Parts: sequence; structure tokens; C-alpha cells
Amino acid sequence: MKNITENPLSTFIGIAFIALAISLLFIDTIYSPLPLWALGIIAVAGLLLLFAKDKFISIITLGLDRFLKK
Repeated sequence: MKNITENPLSTFIGIAFIALAISLLFIDTIYSPLPLWALGIIAVAGLLLLFAKDKFISIITLGLDRFLKK
């Protein structure tokens, strides 16, 4: 929870990805033929961005850079 409040940019982008996945699931658009697994990937990317730091490399790698050894 601390990481979410300290990094507002990546948290906002993550919430936007999750909202996009939910809206594409329930609202008919021209992108409705998206399979369920594609919507899941969008939602998981949003979830990972919730816990990413506000650094460019962290946002690009969806927060997985913390597992890389330096």
C-alpha cells in the first residue's frame, strides 16, 4: 500500500489499464471481439503497474525490474 501512495504516476496508469480491461469486457465497442485472455493480460499489466515505481524503466518493464540483479 505504501508503494501505491508514493508512486502516483504508475498507480494512475495501472488503474487506467484495469478500467480499460473492465470496460472492454462489459461495454460493446468495435474492439469487442477481443478474447478473454487478452483482457486478462491488460488487467494483469495494470495490476503490475500499481506496484511499479515512478521511474521510466520500471514503468516500461511493468515493475518487473525489481527482480533484476544490478
